[in-house]
Amino acid sequence: EVLPEGIKRGDRSWKTVQKCGIVKKETARYGIYYNAEARFGPIVISSRYTHDLTAAVDHLLVLNAVKLRTISGGNAPLHHRFEAAVDATFKDQGTSYETWGLRMRLRVRKHFWVGAST
Repeated sequence: EVLPEGIKRGDRSWKTVQKCGIVKKETARYGIYYNAEARFGPIVISSRYTHDLTAAVDHLLVLNAVKLRTISGGNAPLHHRFEAAVDATFKDQGTSYETWGLRMRLRVRKHFWVGAST
């Protein structure tokens, strides 16, 4: 396993970086549908929902490429590395993130804002 520069084995932040996969949901109204999701640092990116598992796997491969480019992007600020990774990955795919229905969420832990002792 190759770790990004500045990350040590066993580092808790690395465990957050590693998470990505397919999310399966099932409802009585819409049946089974999937989406790809990748988490790294405080960023969660996900694809649009689809009933086609193979499409969701394709989305996961692209999101994983974005994730890997972001975490190996050097010492630039995270938002610059992420923006460059999205642009380069979708350019390589010959498409744009708008057509994919790419969504992004920023997750910040509560104790970051209010302190760990509250």
